Amino acid sequence: GVNWLINELKHFKGTVLIISHDRYFLDKTVSTIYDLEQGNLTIYSGNYTTYREKKKKLNADKLHQYENMQKYKANVEQQINQLQQWSGKAHRNMNKQEGFKEYHGVKAKKIDKAIKSKMKRLNQELEKKKIEKPIEEATVRFQFAENKKRGKRMVEAERLEKSFGKRTLFKDSSFYINNGERIGLIGPNGSGKTTLLNMIIGQEQQSSGKLIISQANTVAYLSQDVGDMPLSIRAIDALELTDQEEQFKARTILANMGIQADKLMQPIATLSLGERTRIKLTKILLQGYNLLILDEPTNHLDLASREQLEAALTDFTGTLLIVSHDYYFMNKLCNKLLVIENEKIIRVEMNLEQYEKRKQRQSEPNILGIKEELLCIETEITAVLGQMSLILPSSEEYTQLDQKFLSLTKNKRELINLLNKL
Repeated sequence: GVNWLINELKHFKGTVLIISHDRYFLDKTVSTIYDLEQGNLTIYSGNYTTYREKKKKLNADKLHQYENMQKYKANVEQQINQLQQWSGKAHRNMNKQEGFKEYHGVKAKKIDKAIKSKMKRLNQELEKKKIEKPIEEATVRFQFAENKKRGKRMVEAERLEKSFGKRTLFKDSSFYINNGERIGLIGPNGSGKTTLLNMIIGQEQQSSGKLIISQANTVAYLSQDVGDMPLSIRAIDALELTDQEEQFKARTILANMGIQADKLMQPIATLSLGERTRIKLTKILLQGYNLLILDEPTNHLDLASREQLEAALTDFTGTLLIVSHDYYFMNKLCNKLLVIENEKIIRVEMNLEQYEKRKQRQSEPNILGIKEELLCIETEITAVLGQMSLILPSSEEYTQLDQKFLSLTKNKRELINLLNKL
């Protein structure tokens, strides 16, 4: 679906304004980034990846200039402080030594004048350059604790089948997930991805076949539905923590994820979907697990949170099973795939990018065949239109040619739609 939209936008001739947390989508569609931060709008040319590189360099340059200015300011302030000490000494000597009162008075005035001059130059320099410390990007630190108890094979399926009434999601499917593997689960919407996850955690039963789950598994499951949280209770109570130390850890983790203490005292109903996701994540963070099942974990998370979650999961040494429409998130974390297609689950020993490239290579011969067929149809349409232009519209031959023209244009549309899908 995302790739279809990318293709449509490429052929759209008008202006497109996009707000999105999908980095892959932005990279494929935009040529300019408008960055709105702290009430200031900065425009960057290029796609999202280029923008991130440029912004990182710009912030580094600003920080370097700011640090140089702070050093300059500290140096001048040190000089002023030294002069103030000398001035104080001169004033004291002026009062103590009667014979040298005029000498020390002149000296004190000169020092006071130098202090004022330096202060004026410093203020002018600061006003002229107006270098402020660059705003640090919001960071979210996730800390996953891992349970050390583990077995070799975490999940194993033999001729697995799942049906709802007459509708079959998948059948005759055999696959496995070993300890420490990072598996991405992909397939069209409605193909059974969430159903499979529910089967692994024991909330759904298979229709036939075997699904063996290791007894050594300690499983954490983050569903994409954050609407199942009780809306009337406070956020802190939703964590279900009684131990004071655990509550302190929870507050620390949530603060690191941008949720301040006052939010914890509010009912879940008042929190955004992103904040509710963070509450759910915190419950996971406080436990030790060796299998994390994440169903669209980046839903409702902003870009900073997504990238921090990626960093944390990269360091996680347990097993990951992830469903996500975030191409970059999936491609970075998962080096193997379970693919649901044609009512079957297959295991693929490659990441998402490699899998997509393989599919593209496999579809290229088919694309060439469709293009050749399209060329033949277009040639035939041209011939039919030429014949129709030479005869009367009221004739029987014209009617036959008109029907042929309609049939050819219908075939052409179908082939173009098929080509777009490929």
